Amino acid sequence: MDGIYSPVTLAADIGERRHQYWLVTIGDRDVGYVSAYIESGRVWIKKLYLLSETRGRGLGKALVQTVADQFGAHLPIALNVNDGNHSAISFYRSQGFEVEGHVPVRMGAYDFHDYIMVKR
Repeated sequence: MDGIYSPVTLAADIGERRHQYWLVTIGDRDVGYVSAYIESGRVWIKKLYLLSETRGRGLGKALVQTVADQFGAHLPIALNVNDGNHSAISFYRSQGFEVEGHVPVRMGAYDFHDYIMVKR
């Protein structure tokens, strides 16, 4: 996790990999963010996180819509989500995403499986 969220990695995401980030702030508190980029004719949401106490307020929906608005509604939006993250899968389904595939993932020393979900 340190490697994925380090300032060096985040700077490379923005500067080299052309990821765009949006931060959600309520009052003076940062409560979530989303990052996305275009690759292979798709918009990929790389990260979408909200503090648990802010969920259910429409912020996740607004972040997905922000990504669509920024990159254009003509491109499909895709993302990976851990196949055991039932609440996230349910949220993405509610936003029009469908499971396209099931893939093995290795993150550091950890092996798991993700669904690839797509909103066309």
